[in-house]
Amino acid sequence: MVGTEAARGRAGRGCGATAAGPARTRTDALTRPTAPSTGRTTIGATMTALPDTDGGTPAAEQSPAGPRPRARRRRDTEHRLAHDVDVWVASSAPDGTPYLVPLSFWWDGTALWVATPAESPTGRNLAATGAARLALGRTRDVTVIDGAVEAFKLDALPAEHGDRFAARSGFDPRGLATRYRWFRITPRRIQAWREVNELRGRDLMRDGRWLE
Repeated sequence: MVGTEAARGRAGRGCGATAAGPARTRTDALTRPTAPSTGRTTIGATMTALPDTDGGTPAAEQSPAGPRPRARRRRDTEHRLAHDVDVWVASSAPDGTPYLVPLSFWWDGTALWVATPAESPTGRNLAATGAARLALGRTRDVTVIDGAVEAFKLDALPAEHGDRFAARSGFDPRGLATRYRWFRITPRRIQAWREVNELRGRDLMRDGRWLE
């Protein structure tokens, strides 16, 4: 779980939680939905609403009959990467203290991009260790990604990059007073499973290569 981080921004997720759990600070923009729950979450003022399937396999195509073959799991995982908006990001401090935070992300086809304050626990951890573990989806339709991390200053990348991130996530760190960084997380290992019958064969990628 994560130490106190700076504000999430006006929309999207750009910070963290606390070491004892997702404690809310005065800069935390988490709000409760005002309408009955439909599987959608409202974050900040204008957080993009997520579909009921969380961007994973469309509900109409999901089937409980038997484990999915690897090709189907890869297809479902790529669909989730392209359509989900938020991802759980786990990192570790130099002393081994774990941190967990939800962040908005953009998938460019080969890597996930996130933005968080440079001096936040997550920002410091990612820059120091160059490693992160990510989780997408619900606990019975999960994708777990171990990735290599690279840090960039906001002005180190072309404007088009930031524009695409903002359009996808609904969050743009470039206009904030807090100093943010971009973090590129390139998958090295990807696993995906739903129930116990999919634990076998859950590895989809190893050493940065999709398995056949």
